Amino acid sequence: MCQPDKLAMRAPSRRDVPFHRWFLGLCVASIFSLVYIVTPPYIISALAALAFQYPSTKASVIYACPLIFSVLTKATAAPRFAWLLSPMLDYFDYEEAFEIGNDEFRKDAKIGKRYMVVFQPHGVISFVGLCAWVSSPDDFRQIKTAVASAVLKTPILKNVMGIFGLTDASAR
Repeated sequence: MCQPDKLAMRAPSRRDVPFHRWFLGLCVASIFSLVYIVTPPYIISALAALAFQYPSTKASVIYACPLIFSVLTKATAAPRFAWLLSPMLDYFDYEEAFEIGNDEFRKDAKIGKRYMVVFQPHGVISFVGLCAWVSSPDDFRQIKTAVASAVLKTPILKNVMGIFGLTDASAR
């Protein structure tokens, strides 16, 4: 059980965040939300354009190129871009609580001790899990955030969200 006096906390105050940094965080987070919302209608319209060759064969192939490219490629984690996503931490009301420190966690990992790291709230896309990935030390970014399997299988969505090195949350 968590002992309040043993928890390490990091809680940025919204009052300390300049508006431009908060707004940049909003824009960064909105990119992922927008991709999540726009991808299904785009896939349907691209497939329809290809099937009916509308408005022309060449135009429908050009329109469907992002879909075709996404289907042919696999998602690739990109931890080197985490610093670009750091404004998300200023946008969300984000805090972390730890029962153990980073050094103890590393030491336990070397001897094979396993941990389950839980983020709340969570959903199809866990922004709090993504914030934890962004704020974590480089060597901790190999710890994957679990997401719904549909996120990892849907073209375009798998590539955009794949930069976080996600894993399937379904029971195996």
